[in-house]
Amino acid sequence: MASPQTLLSTDNNAPNADSSATSGTDGQSQRVGTSQLTWCEKMFLKELKSDQRRAYFWFATGLFMLLGSQSMIQPPTTSTFINSVAYSKIPLAQTWLPVVYLPILFFYNFLITTFKKTPMVVIVIMCLLYSGIYWAVAVNTLLVYDWKGGKEGVLEPRLAWIFYYASNTKSVLFPVMFWSVMADVSDRQTDDGTPFSKIAYGTLVFGGQAGGIIGSMLAGNNNYLGGTPMLVISQAAVLLIAPVLMWRGFSLMKKDRSPAVQGPEVESRTMSRREAAASGCKKVGGQMYLLVEGLVLILKHPVLLGIFWIAAAHLIPRVILDFQGTGVVQWKWPAKHGDKSPEAQHNKQLQTAFFAWCNLANNLGTMALSFLGLRSIVEKGGLALGLIACPLISLAAILSVCACGSEQSDTRFWTVQIVLVFVNVVQYALNGPCREMLYVHSTKDIKYKAKSWSDMYGNIMQKTIAAQINLNINDKEFQPVWSGIFCSVWVGIWIVIAVSLGFYHTTLEKDHKTIGKDDTGKWYCLRNQASGNDGTSLQGGAAAAGTAEPNADRSAA
Repeated sequence: MASPQTLLSTDNNAPNADSSATSGTDGQSQRVGTSQLTWCEKMFLKELKSDQRRAYFWFATGLFMLLGSQSMIQPPTTSTFINSVAYSKIPLAQTWLPVVYLPILFFYNFLITTFKKTPMVVIVIMCLLYSGIYWAVAVNTLLVYDWKGGKEGVLEPRLAWIFYYASNTKSVLFPVMFWSVMADVSDRQTDDGTPFSKIAYGTLVFGGQAGGIIGSMLAGNNNYLGGTPMLVISQAAVLLIAPVLMWRGFSLMKKDRSPAVQGPEVESRTMSRREAAASGCKKVGGQMYLLVEGLVLILKHPVLLGIFWIAAAHLIPRVILDFQGTGVVQWKWPAKHGDKSPEAQHNKQLQTAFFAWCNLANNLGTMALSFLGLRSIVEKGGLALGLIACPLISLAAILSVCACGSEQSDTRFWTVQIVLVFVNVVQYALNGPCREMLYVHSTKDIKYKAKSWSDMYGNIMQKTIAAQINLNINDKEFQPVWSGIFCSVWVGIWIVIAVSLGFYHTTLEKDHKTIGKDDTGKWYCLRNQASGNDGTSLQGGAAAAGTAEPNADRSAA
């Protein structure tokens, strides 16, 4: 028996299947009209209706603010942690991230369950929560500021830890929240059968990277703009503006939502205290299950397990490279923790600026690749090609750093920074959007609940594995042989899973199937006994004939 959520997803997807149908001369003329659009017209979403196009522009502006502020706040977060705590404590801080993230993930899933039909409320609550944290940090950075000397002070270690975890959890949570919404509103197709995701995702990524460029430039010139205090204040203010932009996009999109499925009427009667207590416990148990329902969905669907793996597989080589990148920056501009000397505070600002300029290079490269190549790569090579580019680049990057050895030098300094830019560009511009497209053909529960567990906790778990490698193997000195062998094996597994998911997604598109609906994507042993081998439910065939058979006819046509 399908759950109410599944039924709602089915109702929402039905118009999309109808809209994607094309026949005869009309369908051919629509396809020709789309193919005749210029590159600029495609990037400005001319294939969409006016309100849909404007909605995506508002969403892109919201992503502009979110990613821009993240690029702006991450450099001072790292430099502040090094100056207030210690560079050597970074792997330890990353190790504790899963513990910090667990209550945040439960809270996020609770909000998604409570406000399932109005995700805008979730966005507002999370933005207000993190804005309050940054306002508190901003006030304390102003309190320790050396107003006479015009230099930043040393933030209290406890606040530096809070600052670090706020920025690092936000950097994972907010993109997941944004792309979950985008996967939900982009599950439709144009009249010629082109998915909204293929049309709009390149423009969304472009908007986000444009914001990253502005944010990186602000952080790179932090010594002229008031330093860390002004950057933190700006971050807090941006989190109050972004929800307004997202709300405007929602109001223009006007996504149809089916009314909630009503259960049978039950005769009301007064319950005894024992019955009321039992009913209350049952409801609490049901709510607790909803908090982990996304994890259950992942375990039941091997395709979601595959997405769970590749969602953050890049973090193993990248976190290893990040640790080396931060180490060479600390070597070039030393600012030891607790050092309040003018030279150390000046070096801290230089570290913040350099991290920001690296982010700027990442954003420029990502913008160019997403604007020029994302759509053409996906259209010509499919998702499989888009998903294997990142593991290949990551392997080449880690092997390049391994070839430089462990002794600090200018050659090693620039090698680490350059390969990091290449890895980040391919991840953000190609691998990330392709991974998000894997969720388009899935139910609403999977898009929000399973995706949050996959992207958030998958991110933190794999970052923790890399942190343990840095903490126990590469802490005192980089071990190129061991790191190279481990990353090579890791990338090999990553490529196999990525190629399999890419081809599976192509099959879903051709067969007009949805992961999580009618046992599609489930382990074979967990499928309904009355289901066929193709995962299409055979229960109530006569009742479903009115909807399933026309869709099958349109697919055949």
